[in-house]
Amino acid sequence: MGYKSEVRLITMPFSHYSEKARWALDFSGLPYQEDAWLPMLHLLATVPAGGRSVPVLIDGGTVLPDSTDILMHVDRLAPAGRRLLPEGPAERAAVLDLEEYCDRHVGTASRSWIYSEMLSEPWAMGRRLGNGRPPLQKAILPPLMTLVSPGIIRSYRAQPERRDEWARKLRLAFDEIGRRLAASSGPYLVGDRFTAADLTFAALAAPALLPPGHPGMRTPVETAPERVRSLVEELRATPAGRHALRMYTEHRGR
Repeated sequence: MGYKSEVRLITMPFSHYSEKARWALDFSGLPYQEDAWLPMLHLLATVPAGGRSVPVLIDGGTVLPDSTDILMHVDRLAPAGRRLLPEGPAERAAVLDLEEYCDRHVGTASRSWIYSEMLSEPWAMGRRLGNGRPPLQKAILPPLMTLVSPGIIRSYRAQPERRDEWARKLRLAFDEIGRRLAASSGPYLVGDRFTAADLTFAALAAPALLPPGHPGMRTPVETAPERVRSLVEELRATPAGRHALRMYTEHRGR
């Protein structure tokens, strides 16, 4: 199946699952158009396409409303040397196992933790998310985050009283990734090259690391609230955190 230049990726720019799909596309070098939306307004694009949350990839008659499905689809079409899944069955199984682990543990914990910390002041969170964005988005984000924050908090169990629980789960997940790195035969999570395991971990850990080079997350760690900054700096100093930041430095280009 040939790749179509009219491929469209529906995202929220700062969504870490959107970043996972966007990074896979960027790494592959395959052409696409990003259709970026603000929270809740994204439904105007995803619902007609047959999805609800982001990301959604539309490739001709193929609609994929899941970041893992998007990554797999892109990898099948990527040129040799730009694929994220190894051909060897043992290595491929190890990469897919880590990809699923990060989806289930890193992605959920990082999202719920950052919301539990930031949505106690949704107007301020909207202002931070508006950094570097077009003037209209910058003006809309604070009232929009104030409007949608109760639903986000319910959906992701991101009540302020649960922030320590989510921080604990993040530490456990980073410890596990650190163990996997120590057990690897090379400088990556699986062997000696960058794979979907490294990409997925780095992308889904982004809310807890605020990595420089993230194309949709423009909150410098220095401007984050003290509680957020404290955990970000703690996690950045771990082997897993250093690995994720290295992945952004060495592999996050378009």
